[in-house]
Amino acid sequence: MLFVSGEKPERFPKALAAGADLVCIDLEDAVAPPDKDAARDTLQGWLRPGHAVIVRINSADTPWFAADLALCGAPGVAGVMLPKAERPETLAQVAAAGAR
Repeated sequence: MLFVSGEKPERFPKALAAGADLVCIDLEDAVAPPDKDAARDTLQGWLRPGHAVIVRINSADTPWFAADLALCGAPGVAGVMLPKAERPETLAQVAAAGAR
């Protein structure tokens, strides 16, 4: 799995072309708090069915979780990586968001 920072959109297509089994766009640790909303918006604009990636979202105890969760059902999101999952309800929320 190849991880790419969500604030480096110029690297998204390069990562897909690199031959990795999976590409994960990281909105969590790789993005500084002031840049998280912009990174998510950029990723949302880039996602397409032909750009299938895993998205690492911010944990449920952060102010970015709800907006990240809304992105989970977008075309091109092949899977979601949820850090620091501590409650089954949070996993159910992510599963429901991706099933849209």
